[in-house]
Amino acid sequence: MLSTGYRAQLTSAAPEEAAAGDVSAASETISGASVVAERIGGPVGTELWASAQSAFADAVSLTGFLTAALVLITAILVWIILRRDRSPQGTEE
Repeated sequence: MLSTGYRAQLTSAAPEEAAAGDVSAASETISGASVVAERIGGPVGTELWASAQSAFADAVSLTGFLTAALVLITAILVWIILRRDRSPQGTEE
């Protein structure tokens, strides 16, 4: 999920002046983006690196939010199931 989000964000936010191959290489990993941006240099490299950092931060935030939502939903479902199991099971008269 993190990789997919990062890749999508960087692909859409990369500078237009950057070559497609460079953007593709940078979208593999954040460390790869650092290497590519340093190799390109200049304003395009700086802009690519800033885009990569922003894309990574956004992807981490989205992944964290989705994970928290999944944990919350799971906790609610477990609570409902456990409450149902606590109902009286046969009363003797």
